[in-house]
Amino acid sequence: MKEIIMILIGLGAGMAIGLAVTAFIISIGVITKMMNVTGTKKYSDLYQNIIFIGIITGTLAMIIDINLSINEMWLGVTGFFSGIFVGIVAISLVEIINVLPVIKERIRLRTGIVYVVISIALGKMVGSIIYWTVMK
Repeated sequence: MKEIIMILIGLGAGMAIGLAVTAFIISIGVITKMMNVTGTKKYSDLYQNIIFIGIITGTLAMIIDINLSINEMWLGVTGFFSGIFVGIVAISLVEIINVLPVIKERIRLRTGIVYVVISIALGKMVGSIIYWTVMK
């Protein structure tokens, strides 16, 4: 009985955290912006289902200790897509809180803000690839 209660508490806590992160991502407009840019607004139900499946999967992955033997190529692919995700969230957050104009003024950047944004996204992607291939 104690184990069942602990499982329920763990699932509930994990889902609460997952939903909070999802609410944050939605509130900064990442999902809406992705649907507008890609022209996939008609698939909003699919987006919602995938987000929900991601929350459940992430929660279970944190609770259940599963060891998968995956070669480094697949870890690199996972790191690549993880980096894209982190980059999208970081750039959206930067855009929402208007950090780029402040950075532009502080470093006296006249042109090339696009390169700064791309560098931030690529840095996040490379960091994720390193994490998934070396640190994991």
